[in-house]
Amino acid sequence: AENDIFEGCGNTKSCFGMPLGCVGKGNCNVIASYELSGDQMLFKLLGFPHHDRLRDGGVGYLSLGLSPGDTYMGNDLTTTCFFDPTTSKVKYQVGFNTNTKQNKKLKDQKKYLNGFEGSYKDGLLSCQFKRPEKVQVIHESTILSMNLFNDKFAILLAKGRVQSGERLQIHYQKVSTSEPISLGLSENLERKSKILFRLHGAFMITAWIFTASLGTILARYFKTTWTH
Repeated sequence: AENDIFEGCGNTKSCFGMPLGCVGKGNCNVIASYELSGDQMLFKLLGFPHHDRLRDGGVGYLSLGLSPGDTYMGNDLTTTCFFDPTTSKVKYQVGFNTNTKQNKKLKDQKKYLNGFEGSYKDGLLSCQFKRPEKVQVIHESTILSMNLFNDKFAILLAKGRVQSGERLQIHYQKVSTSEPISLGLSENLERKSKILFRLHGAFMITAWIFTASLGTILARYFKTTWTH
């Protein structure tokens, strides 16, 4: 049955999921939604953290990232949810993706979100939390100020393994929106496709070959014409 998180997608809230096109069909393996809730932004994350790489009984996580200004990993605010079998509770971890693509757990975790709720049943992990309009991310010498109402962000989704000591292993599945967008807009978002990058590269190579050949022809046959 379709989960309640799909209700209002594209109308009262924005939704993004994987695989491609799953939001409209209501069959996402992982889905995130966000919407205005008073003077804060409400985020919800739902999905199946299990993966073939967890056949040994390992713990999986779901992660939601906000990438300011671009769709690439680096300088991102992340929120990761996972089920802790030792306490039978859903926990969260707020992190920061560095420019070297490493996720670092931030200090003062509670200052980055509030109203956290989580559940885990039949392999389905669900969590939600709120954030204020203005968020200041502090990691070592990096200070990053975000305005969730005015700035544009790409949405990042990922699945991975939780190692001992609640350390997050690099993701084994990820997806991002095609471009940064305003979080205040309600829409179903599309993911970034590798095909576009491959087409772009192919067009650039074709254009280079064409212009190089044209330059050779012009230099060989029109040199005399241009000197008069």
